[in-house]
Amino acid sequence: MRRPLIALLTDFGTRDGYVAAMKAVILKGLDDVEFVDISHEVDPFRIESAAYVLYSVFDFFPSGTIFLCVVDPGVGTARKALAVEVGRKYLVGPDNGLFSWVLKSGGYRAFSLENVSLFRSSVSSTFHGRDVFAPVAAYLASGGQIDAVGTGCEPYIAEWTEVDRGVAEVKGQVIHIDRFGNLITNIRKDCLPEGVVKSSNFRVRVGDKAIESIVNTYGDVPEGALCALWGSYDHLEISVCCGNASETLSAGIGDRVFCRW
Repeated sequence: MRRPLIALLTDFGTRDGYVAAMKAVILKGLDDVEFVDISHEVDPFRIESAAYVLYSVFDFFPSGTIFLCVVDPGVGTARKALAVEVGRKYLVGPDNGLFSWVLKSGGYRAFSLENVSLFRSSVSSTFHGRDVFAPVAAYLASGGQIDAVGTGCEPYIAEWTEVDRGVAEVKGQVIHIDRFGNLITNIRKDCLPEGVVKSSNFRVRVGDKAIESIVNTYGDVPEGALCALWGSYDHLEISVCCGNASETLSAGIGDRVFCRW
């Protein structure tokens, strides 16, 4: 029988002991568990970015995986804490839009974390990752029933998963900047009418910069050239071949992106 698998995603970095503290809490409750660190280098407080990173790896994990996700600028406030079952996998974390891309297509059961007997005896107002989410992840990994964690609820699906559609235009925004400086947007290929993507009239604009090159891959343009392409998860990316599009365009998360044809 496979060991329980817990995948962690945070903005904690690795300089401090926050990630280790969460793992230690889990290990006190489980004799044998496997950890996978998705990333701890999400830009601090960037829920949009974390949501994309989670979505980009979610389908590749096996059934039964518990995703412990903590990018939580609202920790200690009235925001709900969640456990969600989706596709025989489990999500544990704050109800702040972090799970938006994974839950967008439906097919989930969500519960507000209210069973305090599952939490650590002393809950800090600033570290729910350690005191609330980690113990609940351990409980689920040990075979606990998700409907025992609290009452059913409807999770928050963030507005940045949606685009604005016009007659011959789609308006979106940058939701993630990867290590290479690629600007990853919320504009998916299926947001556009069939055939538009290959149209010679298809144009992309970021701020006041028009991008004429719509390519299949980064190397289709010379080094240093700006281009747009559909990334490996079918999201529109703005890139610079062997360069950094974020720096070149002085662009960041939340900046508007326009597609016209």
